[in-house]
Amino acid sequence: MTAYHFVEAAGPDLIRAGLHDAIATTTEQAGHITALAGPLAEASDFYAGLQMATSTIDCLREASTALTIAQQCLDTAAEHLHAALNDFNARDGRVADAVAETGNLMIPGEGPTHQHSTGHTHAVAGPAASLQQERNVSDSNSGALPDAAGLTGSEHWHGSDVVTAEAGDGTVWLGLCKYPDSDAYVVVATNPPGKSWEPDSDGNRIDPALSKDEAATFADTLDELADLAESGTPTTPPTRLEKLAARMRDLIGATGVTIAGDEGEIQVSAADMRTILDAAVPEPAVATRRRVDAKNCARDNMDTGAVWAQLDTSAAEPVVAVTSTEGEPPEDYPEGYTTTRLSPAEARQIAAKVRRFAATDPQAAAPQHATTAGQEASTPTTEDTVQQVRQAYERLADRPGGYVALTDLRNAVPTKDRERVDQALRQLMETDAVLEPEAFGFRVGAAEQQAAIHIGGEDRHHLAIRTPAVSSPAAAVQARRITSPRGQVYEYDPGTGATAVIEPDGWRAVVPARSASGAAAQLLYWQAQIQDGRGEDAAEPAARDLLKHLSAAELREVAVEIGAPDRGARTRPQLINVIVTAATRQR
Repeated sequence: MTAYHFVEAAGPDLIRAGLHDAIATTTEQAGHITALAGPLAEASDFYAGLQMATSTIDCLREASTALTIAQQCLDTAAEHLHAALNDFNARDGRVADAVAETGNLMIPGEGPTHQHSTGHTHAVAGPAASLQQERNVSDSNSGALPDAAGLTGSEHWHGSDVVTAEAGDGTVWLGLCKYPDSDAYVVVATNPPGKSWEPDSDGNRIDPALSKDEAATFADTLDELADLAESGTPTTPPTRLEKLAARMRDLIGATGVTIAGDEGEIQVSAADMRTILDAAVPEPAVATRRRVDAKNCARDNMDTGAVWAQLDTSAAEPVVAVTSTEGEPPEDYPEGYTTTRLSPAEARQIAAKVRRFAATDPQAAAPQHATTAGQEASTPTTEDTVQQVRQAYERLADRPGGYVALTDLRNAVPTKDRERVDQALRQLMETDAVLEPEAFGFRVGAAEQQAAIHIGGEDRHHLAIRTPAVSSPAAAVQARRITSPRGQVYEYDPGTGATAVIEPDGWRAVVPARSASGAAAQLLYWQAQIQDGRGEDAAEPAARDLLKHLSAAELREVAVEIGAPDRGARTRPQLINVIVTAATRQR
């Protein structure tokens, strides 16, 4: 979401996405400046030793100082953006989420607009708005979704469906995906003819996962292109120059690049480049090629992607060509991916299914567990299962914090509902548990593979819990507030794993445990525990597991929060080592 789209964001998800993008951009730019300021300072000292002119050295030092100030300003801006995000989540965002759950939409102004990734704005008002609302209501369904791909028995899939193209050149698969600690997403996959869809077993491809807002954009796009295909509006295939111009617009729109020439040449900004492109190759009045970005999923540590939809008039009858791609849109164009060509009716069919999937509550879509005659339907809660897992782990572990194979653990847990046990394992990972894959050094056979849980794109086979079970006397601990070296107050509850930021006015803003702020809260807690003489042995592996999910920009933020020394670390492994050392060593 670019800055000029952020100001038009309607709804809590788009506002959060805009804030996340602003934070990422700000911290990334701060990192670039930091990487330049240090070498300039070193260069000035080196040149001074070579007795270079004093005026030149002074200019270099002033440039380094100015860059350092700029980096500090960007860091301050990122902090304020984080504060805005936390405050929104704690206040207006909570209200907006509650409103959205009741079926009411938060749309500012009287004329709601829908912004496509191509930059075209389509107004919805009057009768058209009523028609759209009727279509949305008719497409939604609170009942169970179909499961064409046979995925519902897994831990995070809650339904799947497929549309096969009449032309026979492929299929479009849909899946409703939701992890216990994530939002729900509609996954879109375009597959070759005759190939079944197995999203969790195909390690070479990750299909784009659309949030509710993105799914609505995709459904509207399909309807609009289907209308265009049936309208008889004359369209001509784009020329090579028009294709190049379209690709340049995509690149500029997605990255906001500044194209800088060599020394002595004029720098061309993104706005300048758009002006040059539009003058040389005017953008068509009706965009027949659309791209819907799947990027909101990044906040749940999922890979981004895009779904392309294009009006194809090369055949006797116009069709809508759909292609799902992975990665950043400028890097992954539709070429090289499976494209499914749909008739207008098929495109509308998919649009209706997408709306239904996006409107379905995953809990309502989950299959109900049957009970035998005379048996009471007494299913343990997730918290009960978490307690069972903790107690089973305590019985099996050869030492506190030692690893236990999931094959043994699943046999020892009274609850045999695999999905419920997996939910408990995921919940434990958010607090004090570590789940390790085969790559960690364990030998894995068929039984271990069968018992594994799939997290973060890999199978994990062994569990370690770094604190005692809640039932143990040693676990009777309370939430603790710790002040960071910067003066920010954090709160961490080791019993529940809840993390929060305490605002100056006393407001307690809950933050995700796997966010930069959540990680800082946990590390500061462990730091304080170690200073008190407790938990040093278990803290280091738990800290590494916590940090490995964060980006380099987030790791830099955590390092500042916990007061880790600046040792010139730039890569993620270097940053993790610096943070872990600062957080888990006695001072």
